[in-house]
Amino acid sequence: GIRDVERSRGLGDVYKRQAKDEEQNELFRKVRHNELDTPDTWEVGLTKYHTSKEKRVFWERMLKENKLGAMALLRNLRNMQQVQVGKNLVRNSLDNMNIRWVLPFRYIAAAREVPHFEDILEDPFLKTLSYQTKIPRRTIILIDVSYSMVGIKISKRSTLDRLDAAAALAAIAREIFEEPYIFTFSNDLNAIPNRRGFGLIDSIRNQHHSGTYLGRAIQASAKQVPGLKRMVVITDEQSYDTVVSTPPCKDGYIIN
Repeated sequence: GIRDVERSRGLGDVYKRQAKDEEQNELFRKVRHNELDTPDTWEVGLTKYHTSKEKRVFWERMLKENKLGAMALLRNLRNMQQVQVGKNLVRNSLDNMNIRWVLPFRYIAAAREVPHFEDILEDPFLKTLSYQTKIPRRTIILIDVSYSMVGIKISKRSTLDRLDAAAALAAIAREIFEEPYIFTFSNDLNAIPNRRGFGLIDSIRNQHHSGTYLGRAIQASAKQVPGLKRMVVITDEQSYDTVVSTPPCKDGYIIN
């Protein structure tokens, strides 16, 4: 009884080892004869296909079969546009992709690279932020649009400058705060229409860029919002004038 069971177990282990050895031998044989299966990934597709038609068919198949992750999809929008992949197909993939780990900045960078797709990128951008619990009461979002914010990239590889980053943060904050009031400042203070998404980013960027009167902007904006609970300033922290140490509201924050 027991001896027979142990013997059968030992034979089972032998058969498993033999099967594993055969599997490894078959793998080495394929490597030696260049018979390995090519993985069906977008990276392989970029090198495998050369004509526009081949690439379009490839991208459309990858989209239809849902074989692109969120980041791969966003990073390859330009490649898809160049070979004329159908916009409705791209829209459907954007609407159904897993947005859980996509930072809002990714959509803004994608829209900068492929303006033709901006309208179908805005919905997933806003959807990414829709899961946030709203922070209550009135909040001023004050964005520095001075000359030092323009043209200086946030990293060597990035296409975004300081003002892009500031405008993106403002668009994110717009969705998080319950009652936001948005202002930009340089030499003067400007109230920004309470838009959303990429429209808000455009409104922030399309301002006059000059000096940086942060202290004056803080005081002037606070006077325009009675019952103010908090103020969030987005700036590179350069200022021509003095900034008082006590904010004109209960809570004050500066994001550099």
